Amino acid sequence: MNGKKNYVGIDVSAAGVRAVMLNEEFEVASESHMKLPAASGKESLASRIQKVFLDIPQGAHIKAVGISLPAIFEVGNKEIVSSQLSNLDGVRIYELISDRIKYPLFFFRRSASALLAEQAFGEAQDVKNAIYLEVGRNTSAVFLINGKIYKGANDQAGEINHMIIDITKEKRNGLGEYGTLVSGKGIQQLTGKSVYEILKGAKKDDFTTKRIVREITENLLTGMYNLKVLFDPKLFIINGEILENFPLFKNAFLDLGVEVVPAKLGMTAAAIGAGISAYNQLKMHSTKK
Repeated sequence: MNGKKNYVGIDVSAAGVRAVMLNEEFEVASESHMKLPAASGKESLASRIQKVFLDIPQGAHIKAVGISLPAIFEVGNKEIVSSQLSNLDGVRIYELISDRIKYPLFFFRRSASALLAEQAFGEAQDVKNAIYLEVGRNTSAVFLINGKIYKGANDQAGEINHMIIDITKEKRNGLGEYGTLVSGKGIQQLTGKSVYEILKGAKKDDFTTKRIVREITENLLTGMYNLKVLFDPKLFIINGEILENFPLFKNAFLDLGVEVVPAKLGMTAAAIGAGISAYNQLKMHSTKK
């Protein structure tokens, strides 16, 4: 606006598609959101990404667009290897979206984008070692180690929905893998309710719901304790649908011996982080020229 440089961040999750426009101070100047139907195909997803982008004021001086997805990418972040969203494995995401958004376009892993935003403006400011943990329909983690976001050799660190926490093999997640951290997708298949619905009604619902909440708590604490032993974080930052009833878990978190806080930026974190990352990528590309 007024000739200033703006950056758009778009976050894609199981809950929906959210876009934010950041000004030069990385403040949110505009925001758009729409739900994402279950089992959406790639064309449906692309249409929704385009729609939330077009809802951003198009008179603004947009320099670049960053898009975060719950996905593992090929080198270059232009093709999806695997994703927690259905029907996206193997999709050439850059080709799909660049036909619809005619700006410099970059793709990022969702959890890393969210932690970057929390590092810049949220709970991870002035913190060198932390773990960002999302629990809900999207389940993932990302690690801040000595002030840097750790992504692993293949940019796959933090795929905790595959973490084995129960060797008795009596529990299973939505992917059909026994003994893994219970995923939001798996919970919905078992109960017919989303994590959002369960946590919203946790204080007054039936015995089955309370049992599921207890299982979420036990599995989550086991996973978090294992992460604590491995990474020795100063704090855990929690985001996702679990925040619908964060007090339900607060006392249990005390047993960890590590501070556990809700994400300051909430569900806008990944979109803000994608916008910041787009700025960083554009700056890096300009420096190389």
